[in-house]
Amino acid sequence: EQEATAVVKTHVRNETDADKQVTLKSTYVDPQGKEALTKSSTVTISASDAQTIAQNFKFENPQLWDLDHPNLYTLVSTVTVDGEEVDRTETTTGIRTVIFSATEGVKINGKHLGFLSGVNRHQEYPYIGYAASDNLQRKDAILYKNAGFQIVRTAHHAQSPAFLDECDRLGI
Repeated sequence: EQEATAVVKTHVRNETDADKQVTLKSTYVDPQGKEALTKSSTVTISASDAQTIAQNFKFENPQLWDLDHPNLYTLVSTVTVDGEEVDRTETTTGIRTVIFSATEGVKINGKHLGFLSGVNRHQEYPYIGYAASDNLQRKDAILYKNAGFQIVRTAHHAQSPAFLDECDRLGI
């Protein structure tokens, strides 16, 4: 609750035939939309090569994610070359500690969760299966949360990023 650390590793590829000086700027935006932490790293990447750039972040009094308070930060990563932005991505993440113990059960952020109610998710859409839209994927997560479920077992196949993101947003 007082302090959290994150190590962000960003893989940057130079797809040109010349060496490039690249600046990676990574900014964490807090759940209220305010910039919380920023780091910049400048490296030279050889032609047609790639590097993984590691940046360490230290949060003071972070807003933790849990089932009842699904606080999410957004990591905004931008890559610039010669002052021009050439790539940008946003990654949503929650700051939390999850422990599974045979003797103490599940704990999030050091707190025992008590009884957890869950559901098993298979493909829910006859005829369209994997082709279900992002809106339908998000709708499933909303229905599960409204039904009182706190956990979802994702069964047998890769889940839609839209479904998983909605679960994070809702506290599942």
